[in-house]
Amino acid sequence: MSMTTKEVFDKWIGKKYEESRELLAQCVWFVKLFAKEVWFPIKWFSWSAIRWWETGSPFVGTEWVRVENSISAVPTSGSIIFFDKTPKNPYGHVAVVDSADANSIVLVEQNAGSGNGNGIGANAITRRTVGYTARYGRG
Repeated sequence: MSMTTKEVFDKWIGKKYEESRELLAQCVWFVKLFAKEVWFPIKWFSWSAIRWWETGSPFVGTEWVRVENSISAVPTSGSIIFFDKTPKNPYGHVAVVDSADANSIVLVEQNAGSGNGNGIGANAITRRTVGYTARYGRG
């Protein structure tokens, strides 16, 4: 039986989730776990958020419904959101939307702190509010 988005968040916030001790507690691991507990398993794995975005749907028998950022495309709870790579983070970032409006997005994500993958503090699975900028980045 699948869980609700809220149940997954309540179960995991403040913890860490690793599938690989070599790659530690990365952002993609939590999104993969979220998909498995709410929808269905992801068929393949890429440890890079940008690679997921660029190569298509990782969900068995489905395709991504990609929505680029725009004023009329505010993400809904449970949406998976990608952040573009930066000079300090060439892998990008991926998170799950808790809630959103035209001004901000509340994310549940892993490894959003220093990005060292240790799963502690801001690198654990956390809830964070970010400004919603419809002009930049991935959808």
